[in-house]
Amino acid sequence: MSAASARRILQGVVLSYHPKRSKDLAIVRWVYRPLSFHASVPPILFGMSPNAVTLGNFLLVILAAPLLMSRQSALAYAGVALFLAVFIGDCIDGNMARYLDRRRYFGKLIDGLVDVTVYVLYPAIAIGNVRRGENLFDATYELSAACAILAAMLFISYFRARLALVLAEVRAASSDATSSAKPAESWRRRLVRTAQACFENLGPAGPLLLLLALPLGKVSWLLVAYGIIFVAFAGAEVVYGLARYRKLLDVPRPK
Repeated sequence: MSAASARRILQGVVLSYHPKRSKDLAIVRWVYRPLSFHASVPPILFGMSPNAVTLGNFLLVILAAPLLMSRQSALAYAGVALFLAVFIGDCIDGNMARYLDRRRYFGKLIDGLVDVTVYVLYPAIAIGNVRRGENLFDATYELSAACAILAAMLFISYFRARLALVLAEVRAASSDATSSAKPAESWRRRLVRTAQACFENLGPAGPLLLLLALPLGKVSWLLVAYGIIFVAFAGAEVVYGLARYRKLLDVPRPK
């Protein structure tokens, strides 16, 4: 393929992205998305599908785990690089889907699954930190914090999926439920949405913070801080979700 073809594809990829209509997190929009534009050109040139890139992201997670668990710092850095590449790849498949006009719900489904599996890397990070003797706290605490990050994200994902399913059932059973499901935007709701946005940005910020923490020997602090924040937010989201939708969902179910 000629350089002109590559430039034409790159231009098309950039033009197909509309920041104002995108639901990208701030860190994705300003860091990962710009990096993903050029990286989207080769898979398009080679005729890959967006789903193939999503599968490649899952393989990157599998490859990153043993590297992050390594006793050798050089291999750990390679694992962090793959960790970082997963988030760039998460943008690439979206770029390709828009450019090739292949946006499908199936692609959204498997992309979401990969987004959750990436959190298995935190236990791998903790194991590697302990194996290299760089842990600042007892190994049990650090491993527990890493597992708490994974468990919190799995729980949040399950709760959101379950809530969406039940809301869909209620809306299908009652035409009045749609309007009552969207309360007026109050300052409390805006505050909650701001807090949620800050939390959501912590996920993709993980590999960037790890790049800073690893040479400074502060991985332990990152794991513990993430563990506390993720567990606290998981609990807060469930409590808030139950309180917000209780009246809407407290209706008789069809027999």
